[in-house]
This record gives sequence, C-alpha cells and structure tokens, in this order.
Amino acid sequence: VPGQSTSRMRFAQLEGHWSALRIAWLPAPPPPPAELTREAESFVEAIDAFVKSVEVELSRWTAILNAFQLTWLALAIGSAVVVVYIGYLFVLDPLKRLGDGLRSVEAGDLGARITVVSHDEFGALTAGFNRMAGRLQQLYLSLEDKVREKTAALETQNERLAALYEVSAFVAAAGTLDELARGFARQVRRIARADAVAIRWSDEANERYLLLAGDGLPEAMASDETCLLTERC
Repeated sequence: VPGQSTSRMRFAQLEGHWSALRIAWLPAPPPPPAELTREAESFVEAIDAFVKSVEVELSRWTAILNAFQLTWLALAIGSAVVVVYIGYLFVLDPLKRLGDGLRSVEAGDLGARITVVSHDEFGALTAGFNRMAGRLQQLYLSLEDKVREKTAALETQNERLAALYEVSAFVAAAGTLDELARGFARQVRRIARADAVAIRWSDEANERYLLLAGDGLPEAMASDETCLLTERC
C-alpha cells in the first residue's frame, strides 16, 4: 500500500470492515444467503474503490517520474547542444578563421589579418599568424622596391647605352663640324632630358667661348651670346 495517509486510512477502513464481517459470519447459524451476498458485494466494491485509488496514486507518481525523466533528458540534450556550441566557438571557429587566413595568404593576399578574439592558445596562434603575415608583407614590399630600383637602373643603363650607340653612329656619319655640333646637341638634350643645350668651343687661352650649336635655346640667347668672355659664361 502506498505510504500516503489517504491510502493508509482507506486500508484501515477495509481492515475494520473485514473484521466486522468475520465477526458477523463466523457464529452459527450464518446470516441468510441474501444478506451474505449483499454484504460481500459491498465489501468487494469497497476493495475495488481502494484499488482504484491506489492505481490513481501510482499513476500520479508515474507521471511525476516520467516528467522528471523527460526533464533530465531535456537537460542532457540542452547540455549537449551547449557543449557543441562552446566547442564551435572555442575550437572550430578559430580553426576556420585560421584556415581562411591561410588560404588568403596562399592566394597572394599578404595583407590578410585575423581578429584576435581570445587570449588562450588559439589567440596566441592567431597573433603569431598576424605577425608572420606582416613580416611576409614587409619582405615582399621590400623585394618589390628592390626589383623596381634594379629595373629602373637597368632601364637607365639601357637608355644610356642606346644613346651612346646612336651618338657614335651619328658622329661617324656626320659630314661637317656644324652638322656634328647640332646633332650632338640634340642627342645630349634628349639623353639629359634638358630644356635646352648649348655647345661652346673655347679658344686656346680659354678666354672666349664660341657658340658652335644649340638646341632649344631662346632666339635672343642664340643671337646675343654667340661669343662670351670667360667671366660672363
């Protein structure tokens, strides 16, 4: 019998009822059959009512137990979901961001950086990745500058060599001094990227400078400064 007071009280009432029936049925002669049948049916109905009350009580406790089990099951599922989510936040997501950063660097984006969101081992690994990417970017930019400088120097040297070949070919083909001077002035102006060039010839005493040819000179300078003294040049 369940331990509740109601069930215990009903069971005690059944025991009292049965004791009263035994006292009434044991003496001879027994009660008439009709009375016995009526009393037995009444007692059986009392037993049925008691059994039903016990079943109701057990059903209630069973429902409570099922609810308790469902609550624990829900807590277990929720805990599993929380653990998976925490694992994603602290393990899978940092690994995914590191993988994205590595793929960006592999694709040539040396400016790729990863935001440091924690101070654990993954945070230290992310900071190390950012330092590595920054160092690689510095080295790459420095290498680009050096390549650019070397390329510019080679281009300048090539231009000078080409200009020297052209000047040499022009000097060899020039027929007169005047033609040689004018052509040389044009070549020098082009090579030096100057606004104007003047070629002068000094006398033996180095006291006068005679304008042999010019390129890009103003008309006044070309006509007024055909011959200059040393102190005026």
